[in-house]
Amino acid sequence: MNDVGYKEANDWANEVAEGLTAYDFDFTDWVALNHSDGSKFVFRYAFRREFHDFVGVFTEHHGHYVFHKEDLEDIRDNKSTGDCCENEDRDMNGGCKNCGDPCL
Repeated sequence: MNDVGYKEANDWANEVAEGLTAYDFDFTDWVALNHSDGSKFVFRYAFRREFHDFVGVFTEHHGHYVFHKEDLEDIRDNKSTGDCCENEDRDMNGGCKNCGDPCL
């Protein structure tokens, strides 16, 4: 069993974030999350990395966030696949061709 807790995951995310510069972010990248409490998050100029049972989201303008995978109903980014707005029409950046928003 993996006993990595939030503190260790947050320490890992702090180390990753410490070395980032604006050049590490692409203007086409985004991350979208559905939290189990019904909250929805969309981060633009962002990417995600996994660390044990946690997901770190790193943004160019809004810092970084750590979520436990069990707390998330869905997580997507412009590199993931799946339906978008219940429509299979995606643009080249992974957004919906109808509304332009990331898949949620």
